[in-house]
Amino acid sequence: MRWHATPCGGFVGGFAPGADMGRDGCSLHGIVRHPYDLWKVRHTHHLRRYKAGHVIVLKALFDQLTEAKALDRLGDPEWLGAAVAKLSSYTSWYAPQGNRLVEATIKSLGT
Repeated sequence: MRWHATPCGGFVGGFAPGADMGRDGCSLHGIVRHPYDLWKVRHTHHLRRYKAGHVIVLKALFDQLTEAKALDRLGDPEWLGAAVAKLSSYTSWYAPQGNRLVEATIKSLGT
């Protein structure tokens, strides 16, 4: 896909060295329910480019929800809407600050 060759595609790919940047490289997938149902969504056509801070907090959100065994929160429209509202203004390239913001947001909304 042409998206992989863009600066943004290269930037996002840099967060996961060795990640599949082929046909399914622009997708999010995982096991979200029991018993081991594979969930996958492709995301190659966004309405706008995302800033580095958005990528940082998205990665932190997935990592921290995974660690808390609370990925089901991504399927709760109210919870996810509140989280996105709190996190969407973050634009810094400083990942530790983004991680702390995500941690505080998850605590304030509950897991």
